[in-house]
Amino acid sequence: MKAFCKLTFDGSPSELVTNHLLSVAITLNSGGEPDKLSIKLTDPQADLPRPRGKAKVLVTLGYSENNKRQFGPFMVDDYGSGKEEEESDVLEFTATSVDFNSKAKGRSTMTHKNTTLGDILKKEAANSDFILEVSAELAAFPYEHFVRGEKSLIQMVGELAGVHDAIEKYVGNKIIFMTRAGGVDIKGKPITHSLGRSELKAWGFKRNYRSEYKGVKAAYQDKKKGKRVVVKEQLDKGDAWYEHRKLFPTKKLAQTAAKSKTKQLKRKQKSLNITTKIGDVDILEQADLTFSEVSPDVDGVWSVTTVNHDYDAGEEAFQTSATLEPKE
Repeated sequence: MKAFCKLTFDGSPSELVTNHLLSVAITLNSGGEPDKLSIKLTDPQADLPRPRGKAKVLVTLGYSENNKRQFGPFMVDDYGSGKEEEESDVLEFTATSVDFNSKAKGRSTMTHKNTTLGDILKKEAANSDFILEVSAELAAFPYEHFVRGEKSLIQMVGELAGVHDAIEKYVGNKIIFMTRAGGVDIKGKPITHSLGRSELKAWGFKRNYRSEYKGVKAAYQDKKKGKRVVVKEQLDKGDAWYEHRKLFPTKKLAQTAAKSKTKQLKRKQKSLNITTKIGDVDILEQADLTFSEVSPDVDGVWSVTTVNHDYDAGEEAFQTSATLEPKE
């Protein structure tokens, strides 16, 4: 099959870029880090126009005969030029799926009372000119009291994602906050795919015993008793307990944080890396990926955490690699 790759800049296709294209690399992250794009062009006369900062790039990748998928928009962060050994001059630039404005990076504090996680996130996001999309089950979580505490928006959202075992994904001016390893998109639509041994070029499984803990402890301040109370969430048969350093304001929040941490520790016990024989645009971050007849260690359902789609213009082909964690 002949691979297909098309790029548009600020809404317009660029034949100049297409004619000079060497490679495209797309990285899709399920949370924490934005999606990333890297493009390399041949520039023999060193006269290609340089990309504008924050120019919006869309990439359509797939196969001429059938399946194609659009990725982006990505916003140009930087570019560089140079010459590689025995090669012509090249022009490279990178782009990411979000522009972290100064408001999102700036530290500030705000207090929220008798509210929900969804309302807290929406208000804080709006103050930094972001729009929030949050899954219904997380949005409804009650908060009696929440203080941002001189943190940037990025820090605050990341910490809340850890407490609630969620992913925080930044796309354009949106923050997507949803249950981790859910196998669905923000609207609840399933994201599933399957692969067999014959479709894999390479794979690697790892079992990590160092992540084994007896369980997780989290403490909260009991207002009625006027003292610190510890809740526990059992995990494995290990000797040590993982202890949250933060003192939570309510028992419900401490229990949620402990349960989330047990899930995170359990997922760290196993990991999987794969590379497909041919590129596969249906492998997406957060997807439920089912393997069959690969290995006893691998067969079953896994959750995709990171995807790399790498296109080679000279070969007119691309390949896909991914990292995955166990599906609960």
